[in-house]
Amino acid sequence: MCELFAMSSRYPTSVGFSLETLARRGGHDGPHKDGWGVAYFEGHDVFLLRESSPASESGLVKFMERNGPPSKLVLSHIRLATQGEPALRPLGAFNFVYGDGDALFIHAHRRKQDSGDVGPLGLYLLERSSSQQAVDLTQSGVMLAPLPQELALVASVPLTEEPWEPISEGEVIALTQGIVWERMPAVA
Repeated sequence: MCELFAMSSRYPTSVGFSLETLARRGGHDGPHKDGWGVAYFEGHDVFLLRESSPASESGLVKFMERNGPPSKLVLSHIRLATQGEPALRPLGAFNFVYGDGDALFIHAHRRKQDSGDVGPLGLYLLERSSSQQAVDLTQSGVMLAPLPQELALVASVPLTEEPWEPISEGEVIALTQGIVWERMPAVA
């Protein structure tokens, strides 16, 4: 089982990170100690990093928190192995979140919970604009450039005290350039 973080923005942005917040949950503050990955998109190219060790103990995560490339689209996850040994191979797919370099697609489906029951994924959306009153985003690690920036964040758990909006089970959201481009409710 994974916890996810994704960001879409109008202009390339350093996510200096929610990686930091997410990484603490990857073996320090949470149980997700069986690997991590992050993908920085630039057009249709991607810079992908992943390890099968805990994100909270990774020197590479710490380096990327300070030196990660600015990007308009970032996907990241931390893994709790529910089957098999921790290894790189199971870290390949970013379940429920897909980015193609232009858009980010989120599908809040169902997954096996810690209890063993199958239930809603648990995803949250936060939209921000630098044209709004300045908001301190240091907790989430996002640093907005001094431009009219649009930003949309998706995470398995809210990363700040701001009003993150739960994404309903079965809902599909398409983000591009930091805004919600399309939102489709679950089909009954």
